[in-house]
Amino acid sequence: MSDKRFEVLRKEELYDGYFRADRWHVRYRRHDGSWSHEHGLEVFDRGHAVSVLPYDAKADAVVLVEQFRVAAIPTTDPPWLIEAVAGATKPGEVPEDVARREALEEAGLELGELKRLSRFLPSPGAVTEELHLFIGQADSPRAGGPARP
Repeated sequence: MSDKRFEVLRKEELYDGYFRADRWHVRYRRHDGSWSHEHGLEVFDRGHAVSVLPYDAKADAVVLVEQFRVAAIPTTDPPWLIEAVAGATKPGEVPEDVARREALEEAGLELGELKRLSRFLPSPGAVTEELHLFIGQADSPRAGGPARP
């Protein structure tokens, strides 16, 4: 990182398990050109992800999945959420391949043409995740449950 508008002074590892959390000590240039004071900010590294909305143009329908989400327990009763198909990107995977894999695993669908809708950071104040969004051509009557246990 060679941007002279900010400095990473140091990083402290807080947790390194399935996910990773660090405290980044940074400072940055303010709009008037002066440096901010040092900020110690927690950063959650959960990896990157892909979400795809399977769309059946013939039926004018989308396919959604229902999944249990442990992090929804404090806010949602019951914690089964209706969602677009989504999954984590493994090292070296291209987002289009992840979209196809997850559609097959979560909805039993082989996707046709894929169209990229967007790429964004869902919560850049504290999370490193980059999310790629797609819409994929699907035959909705073929949708079924997960192809994995």
